[in-house]
Amino acid sequence: MLKTYYFTIFISFIFENGITFDKGALSGLPVQRLSTNVVRHVYQRTRGKITIIGVGGVFNADDAYEKITSGANLIEMVTGMIFEGPQVIGEINRGLVKLLKKDGFSSIEEAVGSRNPLKQV
Repeated sequence: MLKTYYFTIFISFIFENGITFDKGALSGLPVQRLSTNVVRHVYQRTRGKITIIGVGGVFNADDAYEKITSGANLIEMVTGMIFEGPQVIGEINRGLVKLLKKDGFSSIEEAVGSRNPLKQV
């Protein structure tokens, strides 16, 4: 039931944002902003109590960090690795370390949702 609920949220976001179903339209850059908004929404709705995997449009450390600070605990990337090659994973990891230090975090766990504070109930 929970999976169906979040799939329904994602499909609603797709239609509300005019995403088409052409070949490749639901991967990489075309869904970057949309998928981050879904991460933010799910993080708020679940109050950060479930593991969220950020996907869609992750090509560098900044993209990954945006998903993490929006509420993602993990990052999944395919398109970025296809276009940039497997070395991009190491580049992203090194970039994440710099971004975490810059913001005063010692772990990714501390950064999760930091730019998407939970609203008071």
